[in-house]
Amino acid sequence: MNLFRPSEYDFPNYREKSLFLMAFRLLWMFLIVFTLLALSFIHEEEPLTAYISGICVAVVSLLFLYVSKKTKPVFIFVGVAGILLAHITSNTLLATPHFADYIWMMVCTVIVFFSLGTRAGFLMVLANTIGIGYFIFFNMNEHLKLIKPQNVEESWALFAEMTVASFILGYVIYQFVKYQTHAEKRLTEANELLGEQNEVIRESDEEKTVLLKEIHHRVKNNLQIIVSLLRMQREELPTNDSKRYFNEAINRILTMSLIHQKMYQEKGLSQLDLKDYVEDLFNEISRMYSDAYEVNFKVNSELENIGLKTIVPFGLLLNELISNSYKHGFEMGTPCSIKIEIKNISNDRFGVMYSDNGTWKEQEMKSGFGLELIDTLTEQLDGSLEREIKSDGTHYHMELRNLDL
Repeated sequence: MNLFRPSEYDFPNYREKSLFLMAFRLLWMFLIVFTLLALSFIHEEEPLTAYISGICVAVVSLLFLYVSKKTKPVFIFVGVAGILLAHITSNTLLATPHFADYIWMMVCTVIVFFSLGTRAGFLMVLANTIGIGYFIFFNMNEHLKLIKPQNVEESWALFAEMTVASFILGYVIYQFVKYQTHAEKRLTEANELLGEQNEVIRESDEEKTVLLKEIHHRVKNNLQIIVSLLRMQREELPTNDSKRYFNEAINRILTMSLIHQKMYQEKGLSQLDLKDYVEDLFNEISRMYSDAYEVNFKVNSELENIGLKTIVPFGLLLNELISNSYKHGFEMGTPCSIKIEIKNISNDRFGVMYSDNGTWKEQEMKSGFGLELIDTLTEQLDGSLEREIKSDGTHYHMELRNLDL
């Protein structure tokens, strides 16, 4: 490591480089200035002691910087030592003017603010305030009595010291402004780069959204083709029972087709409006029974949106429940009603109460593919189900898990 060519060192970032170069240059300035001042006052013991102390601080700090390459301990040492020397000098050398001492106090404070942060800087301001207050209340009157006129040599030395101290103060402020300008420039460049990356991501997201919508649209169309083929095949079946089974299969396919249709229409492709979907699902199913039944349908939902993982089994579950109400619960010529309530239970669980005003026949409640499918879909949703037959109709109470959470 070459202490005389610090710009060749490797620094982790621009701030570390700025602090190191500032410490390096300031310490050499201190060393040169205090050496010249010590030579100027070599025959005067009191100021000579202060300047030699400054030389020692600069030498020790340079050696530490050479060995460790760490700037923070150097700035702490220089700040504390500089403040102490300035206040000791102002309170002990009462026969000399202290204009330069107060500039050195400002220099040390600004250095600490820039290198160590605002907290350390304000501590330096507090220390300066205490030291200046001590001088004003305990030593200023004595200082005013003892101060003597300066000869030409002393005046030139004082002028030189104040000039150099002011120059160093300006240099530290310049470094701070330079660092702030660099930081703002880098921030502007980073924002511009981030804006470009965001634009690329936005365009990519739009492409993926269009592609995903197209996939949902094509899946829906393919399912509609399958439904059409099944309906054509249904017309060739000889018995009503066979046609009924085909209708049930068609309903289940339409349930999944409706999901993809809704996903295609939604702005957000990860969630769909649950209440809107349930209402459309009921309308699709009721078309198959519109000539025989007129059903009053109501749905209330605290769960506004639901994801694709959950809606597929949940939609099939509702399809079976609504279809069973039509097939096994309702009687032609009587008022019919279905009510569905969906409530939030916890973060990932929701409750469903399904009710109709029909009364199932006993044998139809014990077996059948539809009932088995209801139980299977409930298990798939990690849920529980209770079914009650009352005088006012059939009621299902379910607690299900939102698989998308």
